[in-house]
Amino acid sequence: MSLELTPENMQGVFDENAGKAMLLFVYSAQDPESTKLLQATEPLVPESGPYAVLIRIDIDAHPEFQQMVVQWGVRSVPSVIVVQKGRISGLLQAEQATIENIKKVLDQVMPKTDEIDAGEAKTALEKGDVKTALLKINAAIAANDKPEYQLVKADIELRNNNLNAAKKILDAIPLEGQDSYYQKLKSALELAGKAAKSPDVEKLEEEYEKDPSDKGTAKKLAVKYN
Repeated sequence: MSLELTPENMQGVFDENAGKAMLLFVYSAQDPESTKLLQATEPLVPESGPYAVLIRIDIDAHPEFQQMVVQWGVRSVPSVIVVQKGRISGLLQAEQATIENIKKVLDQVMPKTDEIDAGEAKTALEKGDVKTALLKINAAIAANDKPEYQLVKADIELRNNNLNAAKKILDAIPLEGQDSYYQKLKSALELAGKAAKSPDVEKLEEEYEKDPSDKGTAKKLAVKYN
């Protein structure tokens, strides 16, 4: 579906959708080619979707927009202006204004499935919904195993007090993925590990520090750690 831009609602429409990719569909309702392309495009952009919005600009119904779209580079209809973060990032017009090219634009501006799942995992984690967060991040990892997704999973394992699982994940993070989030999780893991140590483990560690060559102590520690 799409929103119709009018002089009255223009500021509100732009303000309300500032965080989304905006596809401004410039057309003439009197032009069969324009209306045909618009009808083919509308089902591709979900109404009230969180990532993109289709805004139609009928220059016949609102001729006051003609000068504005010309300033944006439009020379013919139908045309599609792509706006991201308040700036024009693309323009399809003349022979470029095809449904195939519009689909390509949507593929570029819409997040991938794994990105959506990862985002929902982070949101769930912020709300304390660890179960949902784990389901979502596992789905994201299954689709695209990125270090940044693994960090979210490590965070979840820490919150579930699965320290060994968290450590295993963090130990496998490559150097380029060791950002501030990683450092935060490493520190949290270290603190959790110290809090979870039994007096027996602490005593063995002290003995091992005094004599690292003592294989008996080392073996006992290995058993405790595992």
